[in-house]
Amino acid sequence: MRSKLGSSFKLAGDIDLNVSPYNTGEGWMPIGAFDLFGDTAATSFTGTFDRAGFVISNLYMNRTKSISALFAQIQGAAELTDVRLVNGNVTGDTYIGALVAVQKQGTIRGVHAAGVLRSIRADDTNSLGRLVGSQWSGLIAESSFVGLIDGSGYYVGGLVGYRDGGTISGSYSSAEVRGAACVGGLVGYSEGGALSDSYATGEVDATPDNGGLIGIMKRSRGLQETKVSGRPFI
Repeated sequence: MRSKLGSSFKLAGDIDLNVSPYNTGEGWMPIGAFDLFGDTAATSFTGTFDRAGFVISNLYMNRTKSISALFAQIQGAAELTDVRLVNGNVTGDTYIGALVAVQKQGTIRGVHAAGVLRSIRADDTNSLGRLVGSQWSGLIAESSFVGLIDGSGYYVGGLVGYRDGGTISGSYSSAEVRGAACVGGLVGYSEGGALSDSYATGEVDATPDNGGLIGIMKRSRGLQETKVSGRPFI
């Protein structure tokens, strides 16, 4: 799979990553590689991935000097469909998400994750989102996260940490979300893009710039049928 980033894949059975070498040291190595400014698909996953009714459990990552996610970066016509991630435990430095570190393009649909996500970087250069660390474009639909998000820095969200475009629709987070600033129950920082039919529940802990749904929002296109409950606090 790592050598065929543009191909199509389906799970053939449940995958339990609580085995060596995936449950020790740095744990799982993300599929593909992250290229902040590159426009080519050479290091991105551009294919399709479908769980076919099976589950990925015990995803463990402890990458304190790099990004952390199942997929490092997706773009182009990439499609991640109906994925289930349970009992995950992910720690990283910057661009951290259970499923994808950076979504440049592509579609994430029907993905549900549960577990714990942590960031060790205590500044404004990281993005910590339980499902996706940073969304630049593309679609996230009918997806969710349940659990704890414990960030030390900025841009921490229950579903997406930082977004500069793209669409989130029909999705939710039911999580306790912690961070230093720009912390939201669903999205930490949102500049551009659209958000509809989505909601967040749980507690949001940050000072300053926190919100039950979005920590900071600039130039986004309307919040349609979006809801928040729980207890945002400082």
